[in-house]
Amino acid sequence: MADIKGATEDVKNEVREEFKSKAPMMAGMMGAAASSATGLIAKGVQPSDVDKWIEALFLKADKDTSGSLSYDEFKAFLEHENKSEADAHKVKVREAVASNIEQNQGSLNVTVKDGAVTKSAAVTVPGVDTEAIRNKK
Repeated sequence: MADIKGATEDVKNEVREEFKSKAPMMAGMMGAAASSATGLIAKGVQPSDVDKWIEALFLKADKDTSGSLSYDEFKAFLEHENKSEADAHKVKVREAVASNIEQNQGSLNVTVKDGAVTKSAAVTVPGVDTEAIRNKK
């Protein structure tokens, strides 16, 4: 789960930088708002059932299907599959952010209900390139 959170932070920083580059006079405020909105969007892209997600990752890592992980299996998982999972999460978050901007005619606008609390973030900066967000490497 830590790598998913790290991947989310990476995308938040990428989106922050894209917004800051288009609004140099208000870069800090616009970047922070874009990062906050990206964080809210990312929560909707996270695995909904963390236990099932972890079980699926364990099954990927357990190459010999022994029901336990050897050091070598765990190391190989961290070096390969885990990175792939984090990269796939970044792609999902980038796509969700770019789609949100397109659906809101150039604004990044998010409202999320979390129990009794409603959180929202909105930012509009002309010229933000959704393809640059989608295709960030």
